[in-house]
Amino acid sequence: MKKLFGALFLMFFVINSYAQIDTKLNFNNNDMLQMGAISVTIGGEFVITGTFPALITERVDAFVTRMLTQAKEEMARTTNDPQLLEQLDKKLNNYVLRNITLKRASGEILHLDLQKFRLNGDFENNPYLKNDDVIIFPQPDLEHNSFTVSGAVNNPGKFFFVEGDRLQDALELAQGINDAYENIEGVEIHRLNYTGDEIQVIKTDVNSNPALERGDGIIVVAKETQKKGFSVIVAGEVNNPGRIPVTKNN
Repeated sequence: MKKLFGALFLMFFVINSYAQIDTKLNFNNNDMLQMGAISVTIGGEFVITGTFPALITERVDAFVTRMLTQAKEEMARTTNDPQLLEQLDKKLNNYVLRNITLKRASGEILHLDLQKFRLNGDFENNPYLKNDDVIIFPQPDLEHNSFTVSGAVNNPGKFFFVEGDRLQDALELAQGINDAYENIEGVEIHRLNYTGDEIQVIKTDVNSNPALERGDGIIVVAKETQKKGFSVIVAGEVNNPGRIPVTKNN
């Protein structure tokens, strides 16, 4: 109980230490920030909120990564207790990279998907910062605002849902079809009703692009590949000891 209280106290300290521009932390550690620095505000559900200096050459992802790194460095300076550090690290990583709102001083509003940017490198989701930009992170409620992807994909898991998401968005976030599966039989979208007591199964093909809903469970259906590197180890008085490939039935 004392450790939990200590973790919460340290987390409060770390977050509130960033509540305003800290010139000692943000400028002295990087002399470049003294040349052409602009002011950027972070709001919403991120690990730190407040107004901070940024470079005019920084894109959103680089700025967010730098702020997170500095928060973790500050956290590491507050304690060396491995359990507390683990708890604090979980709290610091409790944010989402999709559906981020970027508000410009001009009144322009952009909706960014940094998770997609990190997968496909599309800079539309990672623009350069401008003075007085405001970056607003959404509530990271993966329990009620997500969908899952499983089956023959490279990165199965649970993903934050954004209004307008479609099947191809889900497959992109799951990093595409796993090449080990040669015969994709189709896609099943398992959709619960609002009360959670009925489920609808929507069958489609992997190239279609139906709209998704919150809570959808997407399964890319394929027969399990049997190319699994079956082998036996041969040792002793033989000419070529070692691991020998065999079929699954040998």
